[in-house]
Amino acid sequence: MDVQFMPPMKSWRRTFFLMAVLQRRVPVKTACEVLGIKVATGYRWRRDFLAHGGEAVADRRYGPRKVTADKVPTQNMPMRQDAFRQEVEDATCRR
Repeated sequence: MDVQFMPPMKSWRRTFFLMAVLQRRVPVKTACEVLGIKVATGYRWRRDFLAHGGEAVADRRYGPRKVTADKVPTQNMPMRQDAFRQEVEDATCRR
């Protein structure tokens, strides 16, 4: 299989992994050990690349997303802020 793609520079580890596995036919487990990634991650990278092509190489965050201000409950916010300020004052005033 001749694979041609231009990966983003931030994705060097994913790029090396895919080149080793798809072009050089290195076993996934071996490539994962050399690059220091989990085998499950390696299989996911390969599956995503074969399904979506070069755009799958871009770094994506799989963890929790950042909570925006419109999703934060604000009902008790003033009480929480006052409690936090009091904790900070208590912590800095103790000797």
